[in-house]
Amino acid sequence: MIDILHNWILLFEPRWKTSSEVLWFTWEFDEFGLTETDSRNKSNPEDTPIRADVSLDQHRCIDELHTAIKCNNLDAVETLLDYHAILEAVFVHQFKDEHTVQNDVTPLMLAAELGHREIVELLLKRGANIYATTDTNLTALHLAVQQGHESVVEILSDRGGTELLEMTTIAGRTPLLAASCKGYASVVRLLLDKGADIDAMEAMDQSDYKEIWEIITQYDTSAFTLAAQGGHIAALDVLLSRVSTPKFEDAYGTQALHSAVQHGQLAVVEYLLKDHIGLLNSRGAKGRTAISAALEYGHVDIFEYLLNKNADLTIDTTLQYAVIHRQLGAVERVLKKQPILLDSWMNWAHQLSVAP
Repeated sequence: MIDILHNWILLFEPRWKTSSEVLWFTWEFDEFGLTETDSRNKSNPEDTPIRADVSLDQHRCIDELHTAIKCNNLDAVETLLDYHAILEAVFVHQFKDEHTVQNDVTPLMLAAELGHREIVELLLKRGANIYATTDTNLTALHLAVQQGHESVVEILSDRGGTELLEMTTIAGRTPLLAASCKGYASVVRLLLDKGADIDAMEAMDQSDYKEIWEIITQYDTSAFTLAAQGGHIAALDVLLSRVSTPKFEDAYGTQALHSAVQHGQLAVVEYLLKDHIGLLNSRGAKGRTAISAALEYGHVDIFEYLLNKNADLTIDTTLQYAVIHRQLGAVERVLKKQPILLDSWMNWAHQLSVAP
């Protein structure tokens, strides 16, 4: 009798996994009573049938709900919700594109991130809070956007409206900014069609970066910049189709171009200057031109392209940047193009040598 009781105690002993692991164990009734099965033996976890055991206590039902959502088992999710599982039960989880473990994750968020459209619809029908956030202010919409699940994004956008479209993470990132950063052109288009604000800006919390804030940026970051730095021309194309040329060049163009240069995105630089050549000699956050930025970050191919586009070499003494960053080839190219710059460099070098 003692052995039997011991076995039952072991059977119900909690097997808590870390947040990034799948809870593989389920409990089922069969002719032998309550048994434990390990779904890792299945060839495809998403096809694993889950027979929801509604006799479990509430905590175990929440775990089973989590597992059922991961396995995209709509019937199991519905059964669990009919009994003990709590619709807004939160848990800890690490999403694919997040570097830290997220707290306060809801079933709706998990289903949205995985792109399980039918489960998302079921949870919303049952009254799931579409505006719920994790501890870093991620919403279900943010998570669906980050994985490019267009059908789920459409469902959530329709249900959540403008309020959901304008919700931001702690870094100030809206769903549109997230889509632009990932380069999902069709999702960018969908969000704009639903009313997302193309003028929304992302900004870091300055209180956490007081000592470097003035160095890293003088601007908030736009959707145009996020798409440009990632090399996402298709997403940029969608964004540019929604604003006038003067507005883009006045409000977003310089930062987008300089961000593309900084990240070595030659194709984006070519794309932007094709129709916006007026940005060629614009000054970025540090007061330098794009061609000087190319030298600073070591992108010789971009430097050569801008040089061939006749970028002005005198605005911020491009030759000095070439010397400082030891770009010998660039020094030769600049002097070949404009030999007169050698005199200005000699004066600059002399001033440095006599400075106290």
